[in-house]
Amino acid sequence: MINCVTVQEVQQNLLDLLASLHPGEGVEIVLENQVIGRLVADGGTVRAPRQPGSAIGTLKILVEDNEHLQDFSQYMS
Repeated sequence: MINCVTVQEVQQNLLDLLASLHPGEGVEIVLENQVIGRLVADGGTVRAPRQPGSAIGTLKILVEDNEHLQDFSQYMS
């Protein structure tokens, strides 16, 4: 169900209005008895939790190179 609010109510209570909306729920903004806009709360995306080891095999090292580390030898001692 979509509730109706006036432009003045939105101006005065925007943060409270947004906090009260549940994902997918919305409100219509009314000015002089005519709907001029809608606010709809984002449903968000639910991502599966990361699993240890899920990226194994996705990175391929073509060359083992330790030469570049010589430049940092004074910091690594």
